[in-house]
Amino acid sequence: MTDDTHSGREYGRVVFVLGSVLAVLVAGALLPTLIGPLGAAPLESLISPQSGAGGDSGGLGALNPGDSTDIGGFSSDGDTNALQSQSTETHFTVTATEGAYWRTGAYDTYTGSGWERTGETTAYDGGIKTDGLAGEEITYQVELRRAATALPTAWRPKTVDAGTPIEVTDQRAIAAPRGLAAGTTYEATSVRPSRDAETLAAAGEEYPTTIEQRYTQLPGSTPDRLGAFTDQLTNDTETQYETAVTIERWLETNKDYSLGVSAPGGNSVASDFVFGMDEGYCEYFATSMVAMLRTQGIPARYAVGYSTGNQTGENTYTVRGMNAHAWTEVYFPDVGWVKFDPTPGRERLATEQRAIQEQEGITNYDPTEEGSPGEQFSPDESGTPDDPTQDDDDPGTDPGDDGPGIDPGDGDGPGSGTGTDTGGENQSGPYDVSLWGDPVPGTDVTVRVTRDGEPASGVVVRFNGEPIGTTARDGTITGQVPYEAPTLNVTVQAQSTASIDATAPAIRVDDDRKYALDSPVGDEPPPTANRSFEVPTNATLSIAGTAVTGETVTLTATVAGEPVPNATVEVDGEPVATTDESGRTDVTLPADPGSTTVSVRRGAVAGNRTLRLAALTVEAEPQLPVALPWTGVTVTAELGNETVAGVPVSINGESVATTGIDGTAAASLPFADSASLAVSAHGQRATATVGGLWRNLAVLLGTFAVAVAGVVLAIRRVDVRLGAILDRLVGTVLALPRYLLVGLVTGVDRVVDGIDRALEAGLDGLRSLWTGDKQAISAAIRQRIETVATRIRSIQSGPETTSRTEMSSARVTIREAWERLLDHVSVRDPGTKTPGEIATHAVDRDGLPADAVATLRDTFRAVEYGARSPEQRLDAVQSALDQLDSERERTDDERPDER
Repeated sequence: MTDDTHSGREYGRVVFVLGSVLAVLVAGALLPTLIGPLGAAPLESLISPQSGAGGDSGGLGALNPGDSTDIGGFSSDGDTNALQSQSTETHFTVTATEGAYWRTGAYDTYTGSGWERTGETTAYDGGIKTDGLAGEEITYQVELRRAATALPTAWRPKTVDAGTPIEVTDQRAIAAPRGLAAGTTYEATSVRPSRDAETLAAAGEEYPTTIEQRYTQLPGSTPDRLGAFTDQLTNDTETQYETAVTIERWLETNKDYSLGVSAPGGNSVASDFVFGMDEGYCEYFATSMVAMLRTQGIPARYAVGYSTGNQTGENTYTVRGMNAHAWTEVYFPDVGWVKFDPTPGRERLATEQRAIQEQEGITNYDPTEEGSPGEQFSPDESGTPDDPTQDDDDPGTDPGDDGPGIDPGDGDGPGSGTGTDTGGENQSGPYDVSLWGDPVPGTDVTVRVTRDGEPASGVVVRFNGEPIGTTARDGTITGQVPYEAPTLNVTVQAQSTASIDATAPAIRVDDDRKYALDSPVGDEPPPTANRSFEVPTNATLSIAGTAVTGETVTLTATVAGEPVPNATVEVDGEPVATTDESGRTDVTLPADPGSTTVSVRRGAVAGNRTLRLAALTVEAEPQLPVALPWTGVTVTAELGNETVAGVPVSINGESVATTGIDGTAAASLPFADSASLAVSAHGQRATATVGGLWRNLAVLLGTFAVAVAGVVLAIRRVDVRLGAILDRLVGTVLALPRYLLVGLVTGVDRVVDGIDRALEAGLDGLRSLWTGDKQAISAAIRQRIETVATRIRSIQSGPETTSRTEMSSARVTIREAWERLLDHVSVRDPGTKTPGEIATHAVDRDGLPADAVATLRDTFRAVEYGARSPEQRLDAVQSALDQLDSERERTDDERPDER
C-alpha cells in the first residue's frame, strides 16, 4: 500500500468522523422541532393554556390589561371595549369573607389620550413587600372561568399561591407570563389599607420624592384651564382627602353615566370630559379624577380590574365581564394607595342589573359595593359620601364660560316623581300647561292644565296634534310621548258639550258623569293654549357579543335610557331587523372586514354606531435562524391588533395545531421546498407562505462541506499522523464500556469478600453447632453474586473485545499461574466459581498455603479486572507457585486426591 493511498483513507476517516459528530449535534438541536412530522405536538403547544369554553376569541380585556391602553381602546372581543361590555359571561369567582374590587393592573403615565405602565416587573418569590403599612388582612380563593394573563387580587396583595411562575409589577399587579388556563385556582392574601376619613385627613402631604415625581405627571397637551378650574373647585379644601372627595363628588354629580359614548379623539381626554361631555363611563371618570388631582400636586394613578360582582353564596362572589371597571388610586403618606371611585355607582349597577335581567333572566341581581372611602351603594341607593367642604344645600360656584357650572343639585329635578315642571317653550293662551316627567319618546308623561291657578278639567289635550283625551278634575291627564318629532307640542282646548266628539276615547268620566266643561257659550271659538317641550331623539346603540366578521351580535337601542321598540335596524343602509319591545334584536355582521355602520330609526329617534371589523392576519416565524424542511415554525394569528386564541392552523391544507392563549401555535414545516400556512376564524381565512426551504438547506450543507474541507486542509498542513489520532480516538471510545464493566466486577468481587470475612468473623463461635449450614448459606450467597460477576466478565471479555486487544506476555503468565492453582484445587467446575470462592476452597478444603493462594488470587483480580500492569507481580506469583508445588509434593503421600 502506498503512502498516498494510506493518506487518502485517513482523510476519508476524518471527514466521516467530523460529519458524524456534526450530525449528532444538529439532531440534538432540531429534535424538539422534528417531533411534529412524527405525529406528536411540539412541547410549547402542549403547555400553552387554552381559553375556556365560551371565552372570547380575541384579547382578554381586563384579564390581560397590557402595558398601555387608549381611552376606549381596552378591547375584549375585537371591537367592544371591555369597560363598556355588558357581557354576563362569568370571568372568575371568588371565595372570600368580604367583597373587594379585584385589581389586575395600574398605570402611571398619562398620555392625554390614554395610559402607559412603566417600571420593572420581578419574579414572585413567595411574598410581596407591604412597606410596613398597616391594614386589615383578608384571605381569598379565586377560580378563573376563562384564560388570563393577569391575576385579579384585592389591594394590597401580600401573598399569591398560583402553583406556577408569576410576576409582580412595581405597582403590585400580579401577572402570569405564560398565561393561566380556564379552571385555574389560586389563593391569595391582601392587606387592605385604612379607609377611615379621619386617618386619611390627617395623613398630610409629605410625599416621597419618587412618588411625587412619578404620579403627578401631566402631558404638555393638558389645557391650563383644567388646573384653573380644579383650583377653583377645591379652593376651600384644607387636606388632600377633602380635595379628593370634592373632585370625586363633582364628577359623580355633574356627569351622567352612559356606556354609549365614544372617545372624543383629542389629545386631552380628561379636559374634554370635564368641559365638553355630559356623560361617560368609568374610563372617563377615573382618568379625569387622576388628572384633576395631579393638577393639585396630589399623587394619583389609574387602576383597572373588576368591581366586586354579585354575591351568589354565603362567601362567594361571581364576577362577570360587565364588572370590568376602572377607578382612581390616591396616595396618602403612611397609609399608601387608597381606592376612589368617581363613577356614579348607583347608575352603573342599575345598568348591570338591566343587562343581566335581559340576557339571563336573573331578577335577583342586587349587589352592594364599597366605592370610595365611606361610600356604599347599590342599584337603588347612590350612597354618595358627604362632601367635607360644603353643605348639602350649597349649589356651588360657577367657573364661567370656560368650564361647566359646579352645581350638584338638590335631587328634586324632572322625572323624580315630585311633580316638578320639566320646563318648556312657547307658552301661550289662557291656560298654564306643565309637564310632569321627562318627555322621552315611548314613555308616559302627565300634563297638568290650570287656569287662573285653578285646575282646568274637561279640556282636550293633544300631543303633536293628536288628541290623548281630556283632563280630569285635578286638571291632569297622562299620555305617551310620540317618536315622530324632536319636539313635543302640547295643545289644550276647551269645548262645549255639543262639540264633544262622542267617539273621542279619552274623555275622563267619574261617577258616571262628565265634569262641567270650562268653555264659553255661543259661537265664540273655545280658548286654546300651546306649549312645546324638547324631546331627546339621539338613540344609543349597545352591542353584546363578539363584533367581528360573520358573527351575530345582540343590539340594544335606547333613548335617554329607555328602550326603542319597533325601530328599523339597518346595516350599511340595508334594513335587516326590527327591535322588539325591549329595544333588542340580533344582527349578523358582514363577512368582509372593514368599517360597517349599524343604525336604528323610528320616527325622529335615530342613532348609529360604526364598528371596525378587523381583518384576520397570520405570521410565520421560523424557530431556527433560517427555515429548513422538518424544522419548527411559530404561527401567530391576529385580528386587528389582538392575537386570537383557539384558531385552527393548517399547513398545505392539513390541520396541524390550534393557537393558544397568546394567539400562537408551534408547528413543523414539511419536507418540501415551500409551505402554505393558513388560519381560519370568523368566516375569514388568512395565509402566509414560507418558501426557499431547499435553497436554505443547500446553503447550510454547502457551508458544512466548506467547513469540513477547511478542517481537512488545516490538518494536512500540520504534520500530524492521522492514523495515530484516529486509532487513539477509536480505542478510547471502544474502551469506555470495558473500563466501566471492569470497575463493576471489581466492586462486586470486593463486596463478596467483605461478606465472607464478616461471616467468618461473626460466626466463629457458632461454627461447631452449624458449620455445615453456615457454609451452605455463605456459599449460596457467594455463588449467586459471583455468577452475576462472571456473566458480566464474560460480556466484557467477549470475542469482539478480545479480538481487538492483544494480551501481553506478562498477562498470559498470570493466567497460566492461575490455571496451575486450579490444578491444585478440588473444585469440580471452576468456571462457575469466583476467584474468592476458589481461593477459600483451596485453603479450607485442600489445605494449600494461605499466603500463596492469597497472592495468586489478588494478582489475578488486579490484572484481570483492574487493568493493572502485571509485570510488577511476576516475582510474587512465581514465588507463590513454587510454594504451592513444594506443598503439593509434601502432601501427595499424606492426602488423597479430592479432585
